Amino acid sequence: MMKDLNNKANYEKYFQSIRFFYHSLPIEKKHDFLRQVAFYNIYLAAQCVMSSQKDEIIEEELILKAEFLAKDFNDPNNSARGFLALAEFEQFILISKLLKNVQKPTKQHLTIFKKIFENNNGQEIFFQLLDVLLDLRNIQLISYCITTYNGTIVVNSENQKIINILLLFLFENGNYGLAKIIIEKYDLYNDIKLIFDVEPLKIVEDLLKANRKKLQAIKLAYEIYNRYNLIKHINAEDFINVIVGSDKGLVTAISIATRQHINSKQVNEKISNLLNPKRGNQKAINRLQKKVTQLINNGLLIYISRNVSLSEQFDRFKEALNYDYDKKKSLLEIPIPIFISTEYSIYDDNVEIPLNKTIEEIVDDYFKMKKKPYLENLVNMLSFHFKASFKEISHVLRKYELSGKVKVALDYGYYVMGENIETKSLFFLHPAQAFEINDIYNHLDEGSNVDFRIIGINRTTLRFNISRLKEFQI
Repeated sequence: MMKDLNNKANYEKYFQSIRFFYHSLPIEKKHDFLRQVAFYNIYLAAQCVMSSQKDEIIEEELILKAEFLAKDFNDPNNSARGFLALAEFEQFILISKLLKNVQKPTKQHLTIFKKIFENNNGQEIFFQLLDVLLDLRNIQLISYCITTYNGTIVVNSENQKIINILLLFLFENGNYGLAKIIIEKYDLYNDIKLIFDVEPLKIVEDLLKANRKKLQAIKLAYEIYNRYNLIKHINAEDFINVIVGSDKGLVTAISIATRQHINSKQVNEKISNLLNPKRGNQKAINRLQKKVTQLINNGLLIYISRNVSLSEQFDRFKEALNYDYDKKKSLLEIPIPIFISTEYSIYDDNVEIPLNKTIEEIVDDYFKMKKKPYLENLVNMLSFHFKASFKEISHVLRKYELSGKVKVALDYGYYVMGENIETKSLFFLHPAQAFEINDIYNHLDEGSNVDFRIIGINRTTLRFNISRLKEFQI
């Protein structure tokens, strides 16, 4: 009937011609052709049937074949096509029965979901599967579905209910971390109000009351709090008070306190207890030093720099335990765990984001502030609320002349700490941007003073690229 069907049925570029060929056949030849297609690709055969006049005889035959293939989890490729064919036939009750028998999902099931979305990456099939999985209440399969779907989600009246049920289900079971992954992976923060049909403030208040997995709940709550600029409604210290008790919570608490310029009594006590340990063996000391290093890598030094007592305790701690750390690494790699590229509110408490102003006016206001929040937060806020590109933002920032000191000098460039401005990462100065062509002296040392302008923003790391060249002066 069709030459080389075994190969053509497995290459997407031939699918349309196969469907066209099927429609051109006389009725008496269609069934035989579909059986041949189904032998090589059951999903393609289902698409042929569903794009033509209803044919119950061949449809029932293909559904049985699709079911047989779908439940063979040892063959992920054919199993995935079987599930896709059943979805094409709208056999969601049958799909539900097949997945209901999966008591302990394995990597085979993960692979099947990958194959499903390789064959069909549209959001429609994603939501159809998600709807089935939510009825089963199988959190592992739901996680597999979310992990493997890398398409986009456009929230509309049809899928809003499913996303709402999904997130509420995760909240009920304490899966706040997975909920946060979903919201960030599919960029749903702007749709929070539509999805939940309540104000973001209510969602944050409910998350603050979480009875379990409190740290994950707080991370999500604080993210929504920042994005929707809820500083007038909730004191940022409320987030700290909920989580500061645990070691992992202390990391996040320090990040929040540093970001919000909060001098938290509870955080101070926890840090003080770490820096003034009781006597212990070498193993306990090593664990303690490792813990302090982790806190340093998450903003401890910035936090204690604002507290004379803690700074003095840290100096005594270093001397007593002969503690040292990689200062260059702590300067070059300052991973604020939950606020690197996702923090959008830039203002301190009781100051609202002036959405009625232009980008230029907001940036002017920022540079007039005595206590400036991180510059990265300004960039993210402008990107989130004003849909401004990094290129647009860097052009606005370029008009401000800044000054600083070289903290790290390397062959490939210089890392500069700005004066009177806080950034999470040091500014990066490439050698080609450091000296004019006719400069005789073309070397900078650690501690050298430099004047510069921002000329670009690294999209991945949010590190600011700077230049000392006159051509960038405005």
